[in-house]
Amino acid sequence: MAQELIPFEIPLNVRLIMSEDQTVIGNNFQSLVNFRYTDTNPRGVGGMTPLNSTAPTNYQIKSGFHFKKDNPAESHNLVYALDSSGLNPVIYHHTASVPSTGTFNSSCVLFTCSDSTGLRMGMFSKAPNGTVAFTDGRDSLIWGGSEYRIGGFINYAPNGDFKKDYTDLVTNTLADTANVAVMSNTSGGDSNVKYLFHFENNVTDSSTGARATTNSGLTFVASTSVGGSTKLDGSFVARASTAAGAQYMRMADTTALDFSGGTFTMNIRFKIDNLDRKRSLFCQQNTGGGSTDRIMFYCSTMGALRFQINDGGSTVLDLSSSDGTQPPVG
Repeated sequence: MAQELIPFEIPLNVRLIMSEDQTVIGNNFQSLVNFRYTDTNPRGVGGMTPLNSTAPTNYQIKSGFHFKKDNPAESHNLVYALDSSGLNPVIYHHTASVPSTGTFNSSCVLFTCSDSTGLRMGMFSKAPNGTVAFTDGRDSLIWGGSEYRIGGFINYAPNGDFKKDYTDLVTNTLADTANVAVMSNTSGGDSNVKYLFHFENNVTDSSTGARATTNSGLTFVASTSVGGSTKLDGSFVARASTAAGAQYMRMADTTALDFSGGTFTMNIRFKIDNLDRKRSLFCQQNTGGGSTDRIMFYCSTMGALRFQINDGGSTVLDLSSSDGTQPPVG
């Protein structure tokens, strides 16, 4: 017959006695591992994981805060730290999210405090609307993380012709076509805007320069994803304008397209149905020069956006995003 089990209770309302031999201290504890004393009894403590792999320059950490938010989901570790002399306080932003190990270093200084004496005590606190607050009595800061809700988004004409408030549309969590901001520009931009095309049933240049263009076989289709009624349909845009069935828009020779300064911007909104061939977005070349002297911006068959400059038959610049940056949209 099995012996009956007798319950055994370990009392937690006893003392920690380390100075006496364990044979004479009765039910009291001689050591506590992963326990912490409270006012009434010892309680277990959670495990701990190192946050940083190397010591920061400002290693005297005086306060810290684990900042978490839900929309969008973010996790940040912030610490207020002084240097080895107890001076020059900074707020470090940890390079990894809990529980991953990262580092606090000079590249992740979120803020350098105005008072370099280190005599003030900087403290953090949770704040409304997914933010964290900090103050040391001189600097008072609010931070919303890597991404934060904007206060307002308004597109308006300085002359008062129109004013469109898109704040609600761009700050909610909806992602349908009814919740997008459709930008308007009646002036065509300033002198820095060399070309501006809306492709509303035409290839008219809406910039202040109003430069000449030629439509060679391009058509327009009803737009379902962007503002306006129609958009350009480049279903077959051949790289060579002499190819059979080539569809393209040509801009007249102009000094406006001068890239020699090295500073310029191209803003293009497009949709690609398939990647069975290179999809040209912009090309500038010498007449008859072909690929010998050419600037080209296109999407490769691997879905990479590429910007190339060929000079005298040699590629002098080739910038490319990762494959799959631009997936086809059926």
